[in-house]
Amino acid sequence: MGLPAEKLKIDQDEILKPLDEQIVEEISSNHKKIDGLSEIGMKAKEQQQISKIRKNLQSSEHKNENNLAENPDTKATKDKYKIEYLEQNQDKLAEHLQELLNAYTSKSSTEDQAKLAISFEATIDYCIENGKAYAELIILKIIQGTAKGIIRNRHLSYYQKYINSLPALEYLYQTDLKDKSDFQKLASKFSGKAGLKKFKNFYWTKIMNNMMVQKRTDKSASRNTWDHDYAGEIIPAGNLETLKKFVNKKTLSTAIQNAYSGTIMNIEENVSNKKGLARAISSFVMVNGILDNTAYKDHDEYARWNNKWNKNIPRIANITNHPNMNMSNLRTTTIKALSPLDKVFFENIINVNEKSFEKLKKHLEKKYKIQIRSLDDAYDRLDDIISLILKKAGWFKRSGLRHLK
Repeated sequence: MGLPAEKLKIDQDEILKPLDEQIVEEISSNHKKIDGLSEIGMKAKEQQQISKIRKNLQSSEHKNENNLAENPDTKATKDKYKIEYLEQNQDKLAEHLQELLNAYTSKSSTEDQAKLAISFEATIDYCIENGKAYAELIILKIIQGTAKGIIRNRHLSYYQKYINSLPALEYLYQTDLKDKSDFQKLASKFSGKAGLKKFKNFYWTKIMNNMMVQKRTDKSASRNTWDHDYAGEIIPAGNLETLKKFVNKKTLSTAIQNAYSGTIMNIEENVSNKKGLARAISSFVMVNGILDNTAYKDHDEYARWNNKWNKNIPRIANITNHPNMNMSNLRTTTIKALSPLDKVFFENIINVNEKSFEKLKKHLEKKYKIQIRSLDDAYDRLDDIISLILKKAGWFKRSGLRHLK
């Protein structure tokens, strides 16, 4: 059933109420003069207005939560509807950003455009700080917003303060996106009905495989600045050491489940990307091995698979290729898809028994000339092993991974 549509809404007029009309007029005059492309950065007055909008967005969310609590249909199964609410609110904030973009394009008044621009930037701020609306969609909206001019003053440098919370932002500063026309050219690739699907692939194959994004992911991992709802769209860009640090007992279980789903998404989108695919498969095998208590079994700091997760659907599922697949089915389906690449390897590093290590040791030495001393040694060398497996497997078997989607 879920929440009635009227119970979950973002009232734009209500959110814009606290704006100071005189300040908006000043901002709109400045905005018109510089055509949204100056490098001057945001002024204090603009920041004050954005702060007001952010508080109103938070108030709007709290009202929706209160409506949820008061709805008689939800009382008996509050936890279930709480999850539904969280998912719907993610989608609602993403829709809200698109509505602001559409309205900005249709408005001719610079004052109206300034209000919408303030609201757009405030919503982006609110989403990043609170892990709302999905990480990849936030990057897309920043690209589209800059292309349309709603992100004013070409002040993308403003978002650098969030770079450790959303490492994918690094891509916007390290590539050839110099001015509005560059963003327009990039944004045009993601227009139309297939636009979101195209951007999904772009996010996972280009942005997540960007060297600077990967370095930023590794660097920011220890700062504990990632929201658990964004984790699945961040951690797959990390190296194996970063993944190992992330899958620990202190990490929220929702973050780990999102990360598990994210590593699978990374495999699916990188099937045609030789370098990205090797890294993606290594990430999944590492996370799965730790959770299964197969990898680093003698280390007490790691999180392990909780059977209560089996029926859980990760929160980021709505933007993956498996919106209705629970954790248990994700695991089974992915392992089944990987197995044909090298049945002996995947059977003995995932479904471990007393004879597994000896089989794995002999197999790796004979087929790939790789010598290992222990099962943990195999996990430590996953990048090299997976790269060799893909090289020998050939395109036919690798392309079989497409059935995951």
